[in-house]
Amino acid sequence: MINTARHINVFDPAKIEGKSICVIGAGATGSRIAYELIKLGIPQFDVWDFDTIESHNVGNQLFNIEDIGKYKADVIADLGARNGCKVIPHIKAITADDNPYNIVFMCADDMSIRQEITKKWLRTATTKILIETRMSFNEVRVYALTKMAHIKPWLEVSSYSNEQSEESVCGSKSSVGATASIASMYAIWQLINIVNNKQIYNEIIASMDPMDFLTRKF
Repeated sequence: MINTARHINVFDPAKIEGKSICVIGAGATGSRIAYELIKLGIPQFDVWDFDTIESHNVGNQLFNIEDIGKYKADVIADLGARNGCKVIPHIKAITADDNPYNIVFMCADDMSIRQEITKKWLRTATTKILIETRMSFNEVRVYALTKMAHIKPWLEVSSYSNEQSEESVCGSKSSVGATASIASMYAIWQLINIVNNKQIYNEIIASMDPMDFLTRKF
């Protein structure tokens, strides 16, 4: 098991004991979020990703050369097992019809899946926290949604197609691991602050070139 002595006063895993947690998409940000959940001492969570690791993934995702050819979710499950965390891998695409989770980290490539799951799950009594990440090579956007009233303003910045997202700043094919680390850092800190009943911002936009930082509450 992970020794949480260094951060127990900042984040106590016991505060979310019994909560179902999932990471949807184990790419640049999702793989790092999963890693941080393990290191925080979360005892169990699910990872949904049907992709295998390719050589170009190693440069910007939390995988190694020896992982090439393996399923991303399986590699994260192995990492969890080595650190006393039960990571349940799902090697298939998730849909809005799957059972919702209490805490959701949304990092899927498919924008339509993000929209469908967010609109459906956040309206249930089950999903209490939905944290979404987006990134380009030099910009990150992190959204934290905790109630139904957040759906409408979120849709205002999210109602575009996969084709449009490929052309947008946060749908760029270029990706830098350092930028993904920043996105996952903000995502994890959103969870920490929510659990500790501290103030959060529903929208965080951070640019690295030029350096800039914007926040917004819904």
